[in-house]
Amino acid sequence: MSHCDVILNAAGFTNTTPAHNQPLSSNARRHPHVTSRLHLRILNEQQLFNLEAYNNVHDKLRRISSKCGQEHNRGKSLPHRSVCSRTYEEVGPLETRLEFSDSHHGEAEWAYAPFLSQSAALNAAGPLDHVPVPVNRVNCSAQASYNSTNLPVLEPALLNVRANWNELGHRFHVDSHPRRRLIAYILGSLSGVFAFLLHIVYFWRLVSTVGISIRGQWLSIAGYLAWTVKQMFKSSDYAQKIVQGCFNILLFVIPLSAITRMEFSWRGFTRLPATFAHASHAERASSRIDAKSSWRFIGTSTLILAMCLFLANPFQRDLIPSSLPPDPEATVPSTTDNMFFASVTAALCLAGVLQLLMNRRARAFGAMYKATAWLLLAEQVFHFIIYLPAIFGHIPDRESLSLGEVIIVLPILVQAWQAWTLPSAKIEDEEHEN
Repeated sequence: MSHCDVILNAAGFTNTTPAHNQPLSSNARRHPHVTSRLHLRILNEQQLFNLEAYNNVHDKLRRISSKCGQEHNRGKSLPHRSVCSRTYEEVGPLETRLEFSDSHHGEAEWAYAPFLSQSAALNAAGPLDHVPVPVNRVNCSAQASYNSTNLPVLEPALLNVRANWNELGHRFHVDSHPRRRLIAYILGSLSGVFAFLLHIVYFWRLVSTVGISIRGQWLSIAGYLAWTVKQMFKSSDYAQKIVQGCFNILLFVIPLSAITRMEFSWRGFTRLPATFAHASHAERASSRIDAKSSWRFIGTSTLILAMCLFLANPFQRDLIPSSLPPDPEATVPSTTDNMFFASVTAALCLAGVLQLLMNRRARAFGAMYKATAWLLLAEQVFHFIIYLPAIFGHIPDRESLSLGEVIIVLPILVQAWQAWTLPSAKIEDEEHEN
């Protein structure tokens, strides 16, 4: 054996040259190691079987398993478990048969062990979980003979097996609950999707602007329009731009046609297809209530809120740090991007506050279905319970929780309370005045 063969065998590789006549799947020449971590699955089965039928199947299984692996290599290798097919459908609880002696009656009692399986073959153990055994199974004192050559040798980068386990391996925690996390993610995502669809349906079917803050809607439309234009000039995937652009356009085009009372009808090539309906008595009364918040107050409040968001930057202040390592390719946003984000966020937040004031003054809940408010609250609840270790345990890939995310929840709570306590605004179509 050459010196290179010893190195390959010690690294866990088998020599596949014809001179050695060693099978590819043979484990005899691998360096021995101990797997310090695995997952053991136990199937709790308490079904009673017929003893005679069980013994027949058990004996047949023993005869087959005694030669496991030899049929793949034409009998040239020893039986080995790595090439045996061992699944519950093939083996089940038929592997282990136990005999117990009854001291009272003197008769033997028979039992079977539960089906056990380990997930080491499914990458349950990381590189640091394989501990090599300090043995020397091959005589390494032999001198290797080398042939002089002028060919360059490119050595690949070696794997740092002594690196931190966050970089190479992974750990399993007893208190982690992936199924609960999956259910919470699915329910939170579905709540957000249905809330978005109900918001679009509400303004699509809107026939009266009673109970709606028109000035708040104009502020919201301006914010979504600015955000859509910004996303279109952002360097990203074109498919992502198209999808995000379509959703953002729905958020300001449909409400725009609703609050302007725009109606489309074909009246020939010489006239515009869009007409604007006149406001009814109830809509004019609702507009007077909304006008209590002047444009000067709205502009000043938006400017002050944008400055506070820009200076405090609450969305970059983490209350709960992330369990993920920092992104090495992350870039620091420029001052222009921070100002734009603060301005758009201030406009959208103030639009929601104006609608809350409108609901309080009109003593009616408007601008959305009540189910939409509860779905938005449910989305936030499923988002925040992820950070409760008493429910979900340890989450290795949990994102950070910023101060801005907590502040955004406050108007959603007030909105849900108004949906619970206030009646819905009347949106019936009234007879328009000429």
